[in-house]
Amino acid sequence: MAPLRWDCLRLESSSSSLEEEEDWNHSTPLVDRRKGWRPGRFDSFRLRAVQRFALESGGGGLSLEGIEKLWDLLDTWDRTKPGMLIDGGHDDTIRDSFNSVSDIKNAVRDDVDDAALGAGWLKCPLLVDGQTFVVFFRPVLDVIPDMLKCGKDVRLWSGETGPAPPSSNCETPLDGDAFRRNEQELMAEKKDGTCFVLGMHVYSDASQLSWSGGTFSRMQERGGALRWDWCQTSTFV
Repeated sequence: MAPLRWDCLRLESSSSSLEEEEDWNHSTPLVDRRKGWRPGRFDSFRLRAVQRFALESGGGGLSLEGIEKLWDLLDTWDRTKPGMLIDGGHDDTIRDSFNSVSDIKNAVRDDVDDAALGAGWLKCPLLVDGQTFVVFFRPVLDVIPDMLKCGKDVRLWSGETGPAPPSSNCETPLDGDAFRRNEQELMAEKKDGTCFVLGMHVYSDASQLSWSGGTFSRMQERGGALRWDWCQTSTFV
C-alpha cells in the first residue's frame, strides 16, 4: 500500500500546486470548432476505413494537402471524377489486377525499378575516411544532353553573346576564371558564332579538390593577451 499512498500524496501535491498557480483558470479548449461544424459523417464501415487511413497514415496522419490527394484518388477510384479518362479497366476492382498485398507491392517496386534503370541510374560504394557509403549517380555525359534538351532557358556563353571577361563573381561555374579563359581561347581559334564551350561542373561533397593557398586572420584572447593566428584555407566543392 505504500506506493499507492505515495502516488496519492504526490497527486494531491501537484493538484495543490496547480491551484496556487491558477493554471486551470488560464486554460482553454485545445481547438475551436469551425463554422458549420458537423462531426460523425464517417458513419459506415468503408468511410471509417478512409478516416482511419487519413488519421494514422505515416504515424501522424495525413496533412491537409495529403487529404486533398486522398480525395482525388478516391474520386477517381469511384469513377466519379469529372472529366476522367475512361479506358478498358474503368469497371475493374483492385483485386481484378492484383491478387494480394504482396502482389501490389511487387508491382509498384517493378515500375520504380524500371524507371530507375531506364533513366540510367547507377550505384557505387564510396570509401571516405575509412567509412563506406553507397552513392547513387547518373553518368554526366548522359545527364548533360538530357538537360540541354529539357532546358527552357539554356545559356551557352559566360556573357550575353559570347565569352565574358574574368570576374570576381562566384555564383555559377560559368563565372570561374579557368572556364572563361578557356572559353576565350577556344572562341579565338574557332571564330564561329555557332560554337560554344560545354561547361561541366563535376563535384563531390566528400572530396577536397584543392588548397586555395589563401589565409585569414583569427584573433584569440589567451591569459588576458590578444593573439593573432594566421590560418590556411582550403577549397571544398
